[in-house]
Amino acid sequence: MGSSWADRTDLPKQEFSAAGDAGSPRPGAAGSGAARETGQGGCSATPTFSSLALALDGLLSREANASVITYLSACAINLLVPSGGGQWAVQSPIILEMSKSLGIERAPLVMAFAYGDQTTNLLQPFWALPLLSISGLKARDIMGFTMVALVVEMAIVVPCLVIFSD
Repeated sequence: MGSSWADRTDLPKQEFSAAGDAGSPRPGAAGSGAARETGQGGCSATPTFSSLALALDGLLSREANASVITYLSACAINLLVPSGGGQWAVQSPIILEMSKSLGIERAPLVMAFAYGDQTTNLLQPFWALPLLSISGLKARDIMGFTMVALVVEMAIVVPCLVIFSD
């Protein structure tokens, strides 16, 4: 599995404690600031991205985590930026910097991006407009079928990214 996220010296170390330890300020803790001073602090171990990365590190390798995160983010961003080129312009700096900082190859991340873009294109049937026009159907007539295809594709792609990313 390689080195652990917890072994990296360039990541900030975080301590997790019970909710009763609201007296020790930590960045990002819900119990910090004015709420802590008045004794009305919330949960003192607020999940952050780094804690999510630490939790996932024990389950999957860095490559698998990066591929799955890239795939899911590409799925989400494609709903807002339907153009593949525009989406790459938005996501490529992040994907390429992530591959550089984690020391993993770019190719699996770029392919995970392409799979995510392809998957959610099923929800935006621009590809089907000529077929719909010829057949006389409306987009809502095929949405049920494309939604089933989307779920099946996600159920296949995510495990494949995990299995083949190492």
